[in-house]
Amino acid sequence: GGANNQTSTDALVIRDSTTATTIFHYGGGTALPAGVRVAIDSTQAKAVFLGFGYEAINDADKRKTLMDRVLTYLLQQIPVSINDPEPAISQRLELFQNYPNPFNPSTQIRFNLPASEKVTLTIYNVNGQKVRTLLDGIQPAGLHQIRWNGTNQQGQPVASGIYLYELRTASGQRQVKKLILIR
Repeated sequence: GGANNQTSTDALVIRDSTTATTIFHYGGGTALPAGVRVAIDSTQAKAVFLGFGYEAINDADKRKTLMDRVLTYLLQQIPVSINDPEPAISQRLELFQNYPNPFNPSTQIRFNLPASEKVTLTIYNVNGQKVRTLLDGIQPAGLHQIRWNGTNQQGQPVASGIYLYELRTASGQRQVKKLILIR
Protein backbone atom coordinates (compact mmCIF):
# COMPACT_ATOMS: atom_id res chain seq x y z
CA GLY A 1 0.00 0.00 0.00
CA GLY A 2 2.47 2.65 -1.13
CA ALA A 3 1.85 6.28 -2.02
CA ASN A 4 -0.04 7.05 -5.20
CA ASN A 5 2.98 8.77 -6.74
CA GLN A 6 5.18 5.66 -6.50
CA THR A 7 4.64 3.56 -9.56
CA SER A 8 7.68 1.29 -9.42
CA THR A 9 9.69 -0.42 -6.70
CA ASP A 10 13.35 0.20 -5.99
CA ALA A 11 14.96 -3.10 -5.03
CA LEU A 12 18.11 -3.11 -2.91
CA VAL A 13 21.03 -5.43 -3.53
CA ILE A 14 23.10 -6.96 -0.74
CA ARG A 15 26.76 -6.92 -1.76
CA ASP A 16 28.23 -8.44 1.40
CA SER A 17 26.03 -10.93 3.26
CA THR A 18 28.44 -11.02 6.22
CA THR A 19 27.47 -7.48 7.25
CA ALA A 20 24.05 -6.97 5.64
CA THR A 21 20.70 -8.73 5.85
CA THR A 22 17.30 -8.16 4.28
CA ILE A 23 14.76 -6.99 6.83
CA PHE A 24 11.80 -6.21 4.60
CA HIS A 25 10.59 -7.54 1.22
CA TYR A 26 8.09 -6.06 -1.17
CA GLY A 27 4.78 -7.91 -1.04
CA GLY A 28 3.05 -9.80 -3.80
CA GLY A 29 5.24 -12.88 -3.66
CA THR A 30 8.32 -11.12 -5.02
CA ALA A 31 11.74 -11.54 -3.46
CA LEU A 32 12.79 -7.93 -4.01
CA PRO A 33 14.52 -6.56 -0.90
CA ALA A 34 12.89 -3.29 0.18
CA GLY A 35 14.89 -2.85 3.39
CA VAL A 36 18.44 -3.83 4.32
CA ARG A 37 20.28 -3.44 7.61
CA VAL A 38 24.05 -3.20 7.84
CA ALA A 39 26.29 -3.64 10.87
CA ILE A 40 30.01 -3.33 10.14
CA ASP A 41 30.96 -4.63 13.59
CA SER A 42 30.16 -3.86 17.22
CA THR A 43 32.50 -0.84 17.30
CA GLN A 44 31.44 0.77 14.02
CA ALA A 45 28.28 2.09 12.42
CA LYS A 46 24.88 0.54 11.80
CA ALA A 47 22.57 1.61 9.00
CA VAL A 48 19.17 0.74 7.57
CA PHE A 49 18.43 1.39 3.90
CA LEU A 50 14.88 1.44 2.55
CA GLY A 51 14.07 1.12 -1.15
CA PHE A 52 11.00 3.31 -0.75
CA GLY A 53 10.12 6.62 0.81
CA TYR A 54 8.93 6.34 4.39
CA GLU A 55 5.96 8.53 3.50
CA ALA A 56 4.93 5.87 0.97
CA ILE A 57 3.49 3.76 3.79
CA ASN A 58 -0.13 4.89 3.96
CA ASP A 59 -1.05 2.91 7.08
CA ALA A 60 0.03 4.92 10.16
CA ASP A 61 0.37 1.79 12.35
CA LYS A 62 2.67 0.11 9.80
CA ARG A 63 4.70 3.31 9.48
CA LYS A 64 5.11 3.47 13.27
CA THR A 65 6.01 -0.24 13.49
CA LEU A 66 8.69 0.12 10.84
CA MET A 67 10.18 3.23 12.44
CA ASP A 68 10.06 1.68 15.93
CA ARG A 69 11.95 -1.40 14.78
CA VAL A 70 14.48 0.52 12.71
CA LEU A 71 15.26 2.83 15.64
CA THR A 72 15.38 -0.09 18.07
CA TYR A 73 17.94 -1.79 15.82
CA LEU A 74 20.03 1.36 15.52
CA LEU A 75 19.90 2.36 19.19
CA GLN A 76 20.33 -0.99 20.91
CA GLN A 77 23.15 -3.47 21.04
CA ILE A 78 20.95 -6.36 19.91
CA PRO A 79 19.74 -7.13 16.38
CA VAL A 80 16.10 -6.36 15.66
CA SER A 81 14.39 -6.32 12.28
CA ILE A 82 10.93 -5.70 10.88
CA ASN A 83 10.51 -9.49 10.76
CA ASP A 84 11.62 -10.14 14.36
CA PRO A 85 8.94 -9.25 16.94
CA GLU A 86 11.38 -9.22 19.87
CA PRO A 87 15.14 -9.01 20.43
CA ALA A 88 16.99 -12.24 21.09
CA ILE A 89 17.02 -13.31 24.73
CA SER A 90 20.40 -12.86 26.38
CA GLN A 91 21.86 -15.04 29.12
CA ARG A 92 22.78 -11.98 31.20
CA LEU A 93 20.98 -9.13 32.89
CA GLU A 94 20.60 -6.32 30.41
CA LEU A 95 18.80 -2.98 30.66
CA PHE A 96 18.16 -1.50 27.23
CA GLN A 97 17.91 2.16 26.25
CA ASN A 98 14.34 3.39 26.45
CA TYR A 99 12.47 4.15 23.24
CA PRO A 100 11.59 6.73 22.18
CA ASN A 101 14.20 8.94 23.78
CA PRO A 102 13.63 11.88 24.11
CA PHE A 103 9.94 11.13 24.65
CA ASN A 104 6.52 12.69 25.14
CA PRO A 105 4.08 11.51 26.43
CA SER A 106 5.38 7.99 27.16
CA THR A 107 8.36 5.71 26.61
CA GLN A 108 9.08 1.99 26.76
CA ILE A 109 11.80 0.48 28.92
CA ARG A 110 13.00 -3.04 28.08
CA PHE A 111 15.17 -5.36 30.09
CA ASN A 112 16.28 -8.97 30.00
CA LEU A 113 16.43 -11.28 33.00
CA PRO A 114 18.55 -14.43 32.62
CA ALA A 115 16.66 -16.11 35.50
CA SER A 116 13.49 -15.54 37.48
CA GLU A 117 14.07 -13.19 40.41
CA LYS A 118 12.80 -10.15 42.27
CA VAL A 119 13.54 -6.91 40.43
CA THR A 120 12.86 -3.24 41.00
CA LEU A 121 12.64 -0.71 38.18
CA THR A 122 12.74 2.85 39.50
CA ILE A 123 12.78 6.33 37.93
CA TYR A 124 14.93 9.03 39.63
CA ASN A 125 15.45 12.71 38.89
CA VAL A 126 19.00 14.02 38.37
CA ASN A 127 19.21 14.87 42.09
CA GLY A 128 18.78 11.20 42.94
CA GLN A 129 15.25 11.61 44.32
CA LYS A 130 12.85 8.76 43.60
CA VAL A 131 10.16 9.83 41.14
CA ARG A 132 8.33 6.54 40.57
CA THR A 133 8.70 2.81 41.07
CA LEU A 134 7.50 1.11 37.89
CA LEU A 135 8.08 -2.47 38.98
CA ASP A 136 8.80 -4.20 42.27
CA GLY A 137 8.37 -7.95 42.35
CA ILE A 138 9.41 -11.35 41.06
CA GLN A 139 9.65 -11.54 37.29
CA PRO A 140 10.23 -14.62 35.12
CA ALA A 141 13.35 -15.04 32.99
CA GLY A 142 13.19 -13.39 29.58
CA LEU A 143 12.49 -10.06 27.96
CA HIS A 144 10.26 -7.54 29.72
CA GLN A 145 8.83 -4.22 28.60
CA ILE A 146 7.44 -1.50 30.87
CA ARG A 147 5.84 1.75 29.75
CA TRP A 148 6.40 4.97 31.68
CA ASN A 149 3.98 7.80 31.01
CA GLY A 150 6.06 10.59 32.58
CA THR A 151 4.18 10.71 35.87
CA ASN A 152 5.31 10.46 39.49
CA GLN A 153 4.14 7.95 42.11
CA GLN A 154 0.96 10.01 42.68
CA GLY A 155 0.11 10.00 38.95
CA GLN A 156 1.01 13.67 38.42
CA PRO A 157 3.01 14.68 35.31
CA VAL A 158 6.67 15.42 36.01
CA ALA A 159 8.60 18.31 34.46
CA SER A 160 10.67 18.14 31.29
CA GLY A 161 14.22 17.08 31.93
CA ILE A 162 16.73 14.31 32.30
CA TYR A 163 15.79 11.30 34.43
CA LEU A 164 17.57 8.09 35.36
CA TYR A 165 16.02 4.64 35.39
CA GLU A 166 17.54 1.91 37.49
CA LEU A 167 17.04 -1.84 37.28
CA ARG A 168 18.04 -3.58 40.53
CA THR A 169 17.86 -7.32 41.23
CA ALA A 170 17.60 -9.21 44.52
CA SER A 171 20.95 -10.83 43.68
CA GLY A 172 22.62 -7.40 43.88
CA GLN A 173 22.97 -6.52 40.20
CA ARG A 174 22.22 -2.95 39.16
CA GLN A 175 22.09 -1.12 35.85
CA VAL A 176 21.21 2.53 35.22
CA LYS A 177 20.41 4.47 32.04
CA LYS A 178 19.42 8.04 31.26
CA LEU A 179 16.20 9.19 29.56
CA ILE A 180 14.90 12.59 28.49
CA LEU A 181 11.32 13.84 28.85
CA ILE A 182 10.28 16.78 26.69
CA ARG A 183 6.89 18.38 27.42
